[in-house]
Amino acid sequence: MEGPELVEAIAQYFKFTERGTNFATEARAGLTTFMVMAYIIFVNQSILTAGFGDADARFNPASLAAATALVAGIMTIAMGVIGNYPFALAAGLGINAIVAFSLTGAGLSPAGAMGVIVLEGLLVTVLVLVGLREEFRIEHALVARGLYQRDFERGQSRQVAQLGQGESYAKDYDHVHQERAEHAHPEAVGLRKTGDRLGRHARYKKFKSTADERG
Repeated sequence: MEGPELVEAIAQYFKFTERGTNFATEARAGLTTFMVMAYIIFVNQSILTAGFGDADARFNPASLAAATALVAGIMTIAMGVIGNYPFALAAGLGINAIVAFSLTGAGLSPAGAMGVIVLEGLLVTVLVLVGLREEFRIEHALVARGLYQRDFERGQSRQVAQLGQGESYAKDYDHVHQERAEHAHPEAVGLRKTGDRLGRHARYKKFKSTADERG
């Protein structure tokens, strides 16, 4: 199978057209994913080495780094070839700290701590095969949806209250701003001064008329 035929076969197998992608895009995405995940090779072995210490010579930095890379490569290839999903898998930060410090701190050897994780993985696999994990996932999704709906409705209520309060503040601001604008406008100031002068003149005429009548 030549180059173009191989690319076409890969595109058909991974459904590039249906997913709106192509070989070049997926190649760049795969390289980018590797670059942002490669740190786990060094971080995982450093955490495990710090927790295990010299308890078992088999768990040295070189072997742990190699195992981390090997497991990530095998599981990522399996996810793509078997599951037909573009997901990369690798050791998770967090559970390695439990293995390195919590389980070994409880008295387990490094091999025994690793064995606990193997058993945990087998248990999860059984739950997937019998369908219990799917039921749990649906139940949790329904609960999460209910909580989201509740929080959303509460958020809408708060927004409505804040909107009403904001409109009240806006009306008060517009009223004050309008009054200040009227007082500050030159024409308004001129009219007010003219009115004051006319008022004083009218009061003066009334006072003079009263004085003349008395005189």
